Amino acid sequence: LNLKAITNSVTIAQGANALQSAIVAANEGDVILVGPGTYSPIRTNGKKITIKSTDGATNTIVDGRRIERCATLADESLGDDDDGIVLEGTTLVGFTLKSGYNRCIEGVSEPCTDGGAVFGGVVVNCIIKDSESYLICEGEEDGCGGGASHAKLYNCLIVGNKSLTGAGASDSVLYNCTIVGNEAEYCSLACSKAYNCIISGGRYLDSMTTKYYDCITPLGEP
Repeated sequence: LNLKAITNSVTIAQGANALQSAIVAANEGDVILVGPGTYSPIRTNGKKITIKSTDGATNTIVDGRRIERCATLADESLGDDDDGIVLEGTTLVGFTLKSGYNRCIEGVSEPCTDGGAVFGGVVVNCIIKDSESYLICEGEEDGCGGGASHAKLYNCLIVGNKSLTGAGASDSVLYNCTIVGNEAEYCSLACSKAYNCIISGGRYLDSMTTKYYDCITPLGEP
């Protein structure tokens, strides 16, 4: 029990950057309650805090504006080139993460990590959508985790994301999530574990690097 933990409140009236300011000011164990509105992308560097919306995902949005990742919830240096490693970091509850964009050039962007909407963290009751992640390696386009990378996800809707592989998520663990309508040249999930999830999209279901437990796919899909 952290007796010094406090709860802070953030509202959109304080500005789109108010959430990031509250994150910087927070101490380990603190809780940040966030009112409805659309906020700028956030970076926590893995600080062990909880960020929770008061009005749920449909009313509380972090918008990457197709310029940057929506939420970086773990220390990126810990995930560089580490396949299958979940970095728990910050807990995020009840947000829409939309229009995130991540483009990493190996040898130039350091650390070089995946994840269009979210990197790392524990993500609960969120909508992760319309985001993209790309890795440029030796002049060739690659990349994983259009929606999420290196995250633990609970009860999330992951939809409309893009990357070469793992368009929904890569290097993640997913519980009770719906992963549909993500656009990948290969598969919707990569280097991940999925429990009781609904999975659709991608050219095929990856069974080499991803493990599925009590998951379902629509009839007729490979």
